[in-house]
Amino acid sequence: MIKTWFHGSKKSSEVSDFKFKNAKTVDFRFATEADIKQLLAVEREVYEEIPWTASHFKHEINENRYACFIVAEESGIILGYIGLRWDRKHTDFHISNFIVRKTEQGQGLGSELFDNALELSKILKISKMSLEVALENRGAQGFYRKRGFESERILSHYYSDGNDALEMLKEI
Repeated sequence: MIKTWFHGSKKSSEVSDFKFKNAKTVDFRFATEADIKQLLAVEREVYEEIPWTASHFKHEINENRYACFIVAEESGIILGYIGLRWDRKHTDFHISNFIVRKTEQGQGLGSELFDNALELSKILKISKMSLEVALENRGAQGFYRKRGFESERILSHYYSDGNDALEMLKEI
């Protein structure tokens, strides 16, 4: 049961029995506070600058009833995760974070994480997904386009280093 993840909101009963699509050796589940050190380790491995702090993760995991992280785990090691937020009207599922360890990239793990997020969005009756991706990150943009995302607009100086982002949307 994952009821505690949703902090007693109306969504509790809707997703309490949500079954993740698990690969042969990889398990998918909701992140807990105990995962924060590993989430930060994945970020340090992949990004030059760590965009999220432990307090950001702690807030999203423990306090934000409209957010969750789905992690991909093998033998107790987190291989990747996707962070999701939704609005109270169930209109938008925003991807806040999406990261896979370098050693696991290109092997389908990102697709499996995304597929689990998409299934959860359907259960919650969400009508669209949104995200921001670095304008120069063509690989990630291609990944999202293959899954039905379309470019919406460029967000100038979106990131703390001054780089631009591309906002992308997908109707579900």
